[in-house]
Amino acid sequence: MVKRNFTKAAVIGGTSEIALSIIKNLPSLETVWLVGRDETRLNVAADSLKVAEIKVLAGDISSGDGITCLASRLPEDLDLVIIAQGMLRPSAADGGYGDLDDMIRVNLAGPCFWMDTLVRMYEHIPCRICVISSVAGDRGRASNYLYGMTKSGLSAYSEGLASSLFQRGALCRITLLKPGLVATRMTADRTDMRLAAGCDSVGRSAARALMAGRETVYVPGWWRFVMFAVRCLPDFIFHHIRA
Repeated sequence: MVKRNFTKAAVIGGTSEIALSIIKNLPSLETVWLVGRDETRLNVAADSLKVAEIKVLAGDISSGDGITCLASRLPEDLDLVIIAQGMLRPSAADGGYGDLDDMIRVNLAGPCFWMDTLVRMYEHIPCRICVISSVAGDRGRASNYLYGMTKSGLSAYSEGLASSLFQRGALCRITLLKPGLVATRMTADRTDMRLAAGCDSVGRSAARALMAGRETVYVPGWWRFVMFAVRCLPDFIFHHIRA
């Protein structure tokens, strides 16, 4: 397989540690657009990158009107977009309807609207859209089923859209990235991090997968086998797992 190099990229959720690590491991990037809600944090993220040109776009990345406005400010010739927006809240038993609404809007509805908008913009050019989902979406667990529900929906939408693009011969392609537990700000309050991967190693693996044109990527790769085993567990065993 021919290795592809990217030169112009955008990150939706431009302060995401995983997405920024991916950007740092793509050697040929010349211009990066960081898109997110907080301009101050976006500028801090921009300062951490060693790219010739970095542009910051601040606005609402989770509503239809905000996404349409921000997307109109992106160039017509991007060859990579990373959709990395997300949030983690307690499961419904510990949270409430506000948590449910926020998680669906940020983790599911917003990214899906971005995918639909980006595909319409870049369907006829060789643009790669990388969607960061999670292994949490592979099977709902008692400890994080609210988060897992949003990631499950995001994965299904990404896979279906990827198949649609392939069937109609579009040049645009989608990579679905499924990280396992990663040591980031989002997981900073967790006490059990024995299976956590470092952000740098996840970024390196994801960058290699993108350049190779892979479509569904577990990072680290062994999570593919772990989640296969988890999906195969019968309910009477699975219900006793407290993880």
